[in-house]
Amino acid sequence: MPLIDARTARSRSYDCIVSGAGPAGLSVALPLAEAGHRVLIVEAGSHEPSPGPDAEYETPQAHAAASITHCRALGGTSWLWGGRTIPLMPHDLLASGWPMDYADLARHYQSAAIFLGASPPEQPFFDPQTTEPFDLNSQEVLANTGSLLQWHRARMEAPYGPDVLLNATATGIILGKSPRGGTHCEGLRVCAQGIPETLELRAPKTVLAQGGIETLRLLLADKVRWPEELGHLQALGRYYAGHLTGSVASIVFRREDEVDAFGWRPLAQRGSVRRIFRSTAAAMAEGVNMFFWAQNWPIADAEHGSGLLSAKFLAKRAFRRPEQNTDPHGPGVAAPQRTSAASAHLHNVLSDGPTVLRGLPGVIRARFSQRRQALDHLVPNGARRYRLAYHAEQESRTENRIELAGPVEPGRLPKIRIALDFSQPDIDRVVHGHKMLAQSLSRSSIAELQYDAPIGARRAAIRALAQDGYHQTGVARMGADPKDSVVGPDCEVHGIADLFIAGAAVFRSSAGVQPTHSIVALSMRIAEHIAAGTDAASQRSSSAS
Repeated sequence: MPLIDARTARSRSYDCIVSGAGPAGLSVALPLAEAGHRVLIVEAGSHEPSPGPDAEYETPQAHAAASITHCRALGGTSWLWGGRTIPLMPHDLLASGWPMDYADLARHYQSAAIFLGASPPEQPFFDPQTTEPFDLNSQEVLANTGSLLQWHRARMEAPYGPDVLLNATATGIILGKSPRGGTHCEGLRVCAQGIPETLELRAPKTVLAQGGIETLRLLLADKVRWPEELGHLQALGRYYAGHLTGSVASIVFRREDEVDAFGWRPLAQRGSVRRIFRSTAAAMAEGVNMFFWAQNWPIADAEHGSGLLSAKFLAKRAFRRPEQNTDPHGPGVAAPQRTSAASAHLHNVLSDGPTVLRGLPGVIRARFSQRRQALDHLVPNGARRYRLAYHAEQESRTENRIELAGPVEPGRLPKIRIALDFSQPDIDRVVHGHKMLAQSLSRSSIAELQYDAPIGARRAAIRALAQDGYHQTGVARMGADPKDSVVGPDCEVHGIADLFIAGAAVFRSSAGVQPTHSIVALSMRIAEHIAAGTDAASQRSSSAS
């Protein structure tokens, strides 16, 4: 990984410039470099994570602050990532009009899981043949703790590894005209630390992989700077979508042996795996796309019935240590917060003795796990009762958007305003998803779903918990028509040859699962496409000479 300064970067010749050194950027840059292409990574941050620029929010309660949703650093948001690895499935693409074949994405899933510090589960992530609204045997993988550099430092430092320019912010793209009159991207304009002037870094191919918000900050500014060349991108910044997360119900398992499968278990190589409930094409036909998982109750609430959790709570209170919910669930997932009397916890300790003895080894293993810090182990309890958390797709709507909030100046990135909120249909789909899962569970005899509150209070709780900003999907979404999309199926910007966007910004829909696994798979596909096109061009040039 040659770390170079800005003047060195300007003096060298590259085949591809990648802006952003997170999961998307590295999974484009490394395969290209290993295929023999000269690659430069431009990263706004340094070796340690720091927050990027913030934004204005029309609905602050619906969008987490940028300081906690993404960061600038070598490794990007992998420094903040919770490790949850779960891919898109065929119905995610088909129902939303993604202009690509599912197989073209899925063939990169295994490599993407390994890239992220995980490994594929022993059985498939999902059973596409199930006719139920929910696949009750779906799998989720948790990657090992660490930024991507932990897994890829040797690749980065190899002689053929990409050049890396740190503390350099891309402030714009460089556009030119081909001999036939078409517009194409020639590189990036960059503001680098210690260099007073804006640098122009040129390459035949450019990939923007800075995360949805920062990619849009750059492109919206350039749409003002290049109105003739970029004015046709009407969908740029629109269709912003994330996910609804939370917990408004509990799950009671019928048998103790069912519980173990829904807690994290180590995989043979890297990572851990657990069983989840994931919606199918049958549920998608009714607008539901989401998944559920079991997690421990907050230890302060003695309703969990667990002697282990109550003992942990009493010990924490005795030593005045705050409770921490360590489940890597992402934003929004919170159970009802209630602190029970010490007598109720003492009752759990005394009455749940056999379960305490059975569950203690697993708790100890989770506490000292080298795979994932603070691994949330499902603690056994006599009632076999756990919180049921959900993660649901948000509908893509044009009114959810990113837009400019200030003037566009040369060599600088502008202020932006984010309008993201959750609609009543979003809430209704989460309610309906719970109902469909309850029916599937009833037919399977695995477990029973128990709601916290009547339907009115449940809807209010779902809305109160709805917040995202982590999963920045849709703002440069893919499609065949430039009127309602920004990139084509190969993630190349409509009407701008040689400019690609990598990341969740190009997702046609947010889908029902976390995007990171599929981001990396899609980025690997971009690298493959760029390499194939470059090789073909070289062959044509050689033949002509």
